[in-house]
Amino acid sequence: MYLRSNIRKLLKNRKPFIRKIPSLESFYSKNEFEQYVNTTTFVLGSNLIIRNKNNTYIWEDKPWSNFNNVIPNKILEVILKEETTLLTNCDRASKTIIDFITEVQDETNMITDCHMFYCSSDYKNKGLGKHNDDNDNLMIHVFGETKVTIWGKDKIERVLKPGDLVYVPRKVNHLFESQSERLSLSFPMLYKSKVQKDYNNYWIGL
Repeated sequence: MYLRSNIRKLLKNRKPFIRKIPSLESFYSKNEFEQYVNTTTFVLGSNLIIRNKNNTYIWEDKPWSNFNNVIPNKILEVILKEETTLLTNCDRASKTIIDFITEVQDETNMITDCHMFYCSSDYKNKGLGKHNDDNDNLMIHVFGETKVTIWGKDKIERVLKPGDLVYVPRKVNHLFESQSERLSLSFPMLYKSKVQKDYNNYWIGL
């Protein structure tokens, strides 16, 4: 259980917050992320989105692929090193992620996904820019350091480290600026959605 009673109360208040949760320090690892990007099929503009794109990437489709525009690993490595990337539909990246999403959905009754934001130490432009989102977001900082600014009723500024949990309600302006190589997991809750009984994230055990 990651959403303890104090976190659940904060979520119901729908006010931005940042909390250090020691149990989240080992929630996900760089090794798990490396394994995930090596074993998952990514399609540019579909489940991999480049923010503030710096370069153009061209390649030939891989023989035997069932999908068009699958990113070859050598190109993917360049993208990860030279761009700020958003990986979507990552809800099955690990059992831990599935369990966390289940907790969030049980608490909010809103359909929740997992998005991964990765920024390499090689990348010079470290920010996504000040913006707001259409959905509430919980974010777990996995590794590296990121300066966050949230413009709620009271302005919040902090440098995030592993194990930090951030909540940003929809339409609240915020800015994340990577201070180093970093990975964070964002859990957007689809606004006005309702979780159906058959819409449960599930980890297959064999």
